[in-house]
Amino acid sequence: MDNEEYKEDIQKLSVEAIYNKYIISGDIWYFRNKYGYNWFEEYDRFKMFISNKLGVHYNDIAVAGSAKLGFSLNPKKNFRAFNDESDIDIIVISQKYFYLFWDSYRKDSYAEIRTPYFNKVCFSIFRKYIIFDGFSKTNPEYLKWLKKTQGFEKDLQLDFEIENDIHYRIFESWDAAKDYYMSSIAKAKKIIQEK
Repeated sequence: MDNEEYKEDIQKLSVEAIYNKYIISGDIWYFRNKYGYNWFEEYDRFKMFISNKLGVHYNDIAVAGSAKLGFSLNPKKNFRAFNDESDIDIIVISQKYFYLFWDSYRKDSYAEIRTPYFNKVCFSIFRKYIIFDGFSKTNPEYLKWLKKTQGFEKDLQLDFEIENDIHYRIFESWDAAKDYYMSSIAKAKKIIQEK
């Protein structure tokens, strides 16, 4: 699977078929490229590490984006190959955390001074995923989360010898994650078809 095949597929396949082939399929380019034959064992260990650290089920964790495929799905990035500047994006599915942080944001919304990210936070929550940019520095749930995840990304980088930045997004469900990625694929499909 490469970016040329993706460019062809995005023109002829449905958005859902592209989602299934490129987002849901089992291959993880970054791990296969880094670890070779034993890549799946390392990917398993990676998911177990995240599962234990965040308290989410092993099957509710996945790698997405250019680390999954070896190239960016974004035509605005010209389907750029994964490189030193690329992030490793992790999907985390957790109804528990989604609603905990949703309620926390809801309580923060009554503050006299709103976060400058208020609209971005509302947009993400409406689409059923959490961003951490908008929490007030005194929000108790956010502070607990920071304590729980302190060093999380660095520990992952050290344990798995990952030099790239690591980012994760918490989705309410796999359906919410599917909607998010299918929306991105549909936008990419439109951009390519307009060229």
